[in-house]
Amino acid sequence: MALEPGTRLGPYEILELAGAGGMGDVYRARDSRLRRTVAIKVASAEVNADPQFLARFQREARAIAALNHPHICAIHDVASLAGHEVIVMEYLEGETLEQRLRRGPMPTAELLAIAIAIAEALAAAHREGIIHRDLKPSNVMLTRSGVKLLDFGIAKQREIPGPDSTPSMLATETAFGTIEGTLIGTVPYMAPEQLELKPIDPRTDIFAFGCVLFEMATGRPAFAGASTAALVAAILSDTRPVAVKTDASLPRGLDRIISACLARNPDDRCQHAGDLVRELRWVNEDLTDRASPTTAATASRRWRVHVAWASALVAAVITAIWLLPRAGPENLPAPNAVPVIVLMDSPLPGRVYDPRTLAEGSTNADDVTDVLRDLHVAIRKENTSAAWHREEQVVAENPDLIVAHLSCLLDARVGEGQTAIEEHLFDVAENRFIVFLAYVAARNPRTRFIVYSRSVFQTHGGEEQWVAEQVARLPVLKGRLNAFIVPGGREKASFREPQTAQLLRTRVAHVLDLARQ
Repeated sequence: MALEPGTRLGPYEILELAGAGGMGDVYRARDSRLRRTVAIKVASAEVNADPQFLARFQREARAIAALNHPHICAIHDVASLAGHEVIVMEYLEGETLEQRLRRGPMPTAELLAIAIAIAEALAAAHREGIIHRDLKPSNVMLTRSGVKLLDFGIAKQREIPGPDSTPSMLATETAFGTIEGTLIGTVPYMAPEQLELKPIDPRTDIFAFGCVLFEMATGRPAFAGASTAALVAAILSDTRPVAVKTDASLPRGLDRIISACLARNPDDRCQHAGDLVRELRWVNEDLTDRASPTTAATASRRWRVHVAWASALVAAVITAIWLLPRAGPENLPAPNAVPVIVLMDSPLPGRVYDPRTLAEGSTNADDVTDVLRDLHVAIRKENTSAAWHREEQVVAENPDLIVAHLSCLLDARVGEGQTAIEEHLFDVAENRFIVFLAYVAARNPRTRFIVYSRSVFQTHGGEEQWVAEQVARLPVLKGRLNAFIVPGGREKASFREPQTAQLLRTRVAHVLDLARQ
C-alpha cells in the first residue's frame, strides 16, 4: 500500500508518490532536519518479507554509497524507519532519457554530451568493482545540473568467477514483464552473456551502453522482436545492428564506438568504460574542430607546453627501462587464449593514409582491423595523439602484438610549413614512441611489434636497417621489432588496397606464428 502524503518516517515527511519499481515505491519527501527535498525509496512488503529481496534492496544502498560521482545519484541515508526499510537519495528534477527519446533521435552534440557523462559514471562504478547490470534509458536522469545514473538495485560487486561458480538466479523485472528465477536485467539492453547465464564483468555494462547509444543515435532500439523469445534470439544472433545504416549522417567514429560496444563476444567489445570516455571525447573534439577556426592555434599552444617536457620524458623512460626488472616466469602474464593485437594510430589530420578512410572519420587502425578480420585474434584499438599517455593501460592488455603507425604520437598540424620545426617534432614523437615499445618489451617478453610507415624506412636504407638502428639503441627490442613499408608512397598508400592488405596479413600471421594454426 502506498504511503499517504503527510506520513512521517523519522525526520522525513512524505509529500507525494514519485514512482514505483520492482523493489519498492519512490516518494518525494521533506527532510525536516536539513530542510531539503529528498527522494525516498521504500522497500515493498514483498521485499521486506523475502530475505533474498531484502538483501538485494540493501545491496543497492551499499552500492550507491560506495560511489561518489557527479553523474551518479547520491545517497544520503539508509535506515529502518517505522517498520520500513528505506534509502534516502538526492531528489532529481527533470526527465529520464527514456522520456527524451520518445521525441526521437538526438542531435550528435546532445548525444555525445549525455553519452560521455554516462560513460564517466560507469567508469567510476567499475573502478569500485561495481557492475550496474541494468543500464537503460529509464535509469538515466537528465536534470538541469547534468546527467545522473540511477538504480543500482541489481548492481553486483565484481568478483573473479571460479571454476565452480554459478550465475545468480535472482528474479528481475523487464520491460516485458518478469522472468522469475532466471535473468537479471532488462531484456532489450541485456548482453548475450547475461541471457546465457554466464559470468559477467564490466563489459556487460558496456554492451548495455552500446544499446543506449544506438537508441540515442537512431531513435529506435538496437534489438527488437515481436516477443521476448524473438528479442532474446536477436541479441544472441551473430548479426549486429549498424547505426549508420539507419542514419548515414552519423559520424563514422561514433558508429564504430557503438559497434565496438555491441559485439556479441565480450572480448571483441571495447574493454573499459574509461576508454569509451576518451573515444567519445575525441569524436566530440572532431565536431568542435570542424566548427572552430581557432582549434589549430590552440593545439599549437598545447604542443609548445607538451614538447618542453616530452624530450625529458624520453630520457627518463630510457633510464627506467634499464632500472626495471625484466619480467621473469614468476610474474609473466598468462598466455592469452586468443592472441591479442593492439592497434595504435592517431585520428589527427595527416596521419590517415586513405582519403576515403579520412572522409569517414576513421583511422588507419580501422582499416587494419578490416584487414585482420579473418585471423583468429582479439583486436584492441588505441587512438593516440601528441598528448597520449596510456602506457600502463596498453601493458595491462597483455598484448601478443602491437601494430602501430611510426608517427602515431605526432601532431602534424603544429609547425606545418616550417621544415625545421616539423623535423624536430617528428624526431621527438618517433623517439618517444620507440622508447614506449622498449618499455612494453621490458614488461612483457612475449610482446612483438610491427611498426608501419609509408616513407620513413626508405630514408634509413629499408626496413631491416631501420630495425637494426633501433635495436642498437634499445637492445630489449632485438628479435621482436618489425618494420612494414606500406606500398604506394605518400600519395597512394592505403590498407584498403588488396595487395597491401594481403602483405600485412601475411606479416602479422608470421610474427604471431598463426600460419601453423
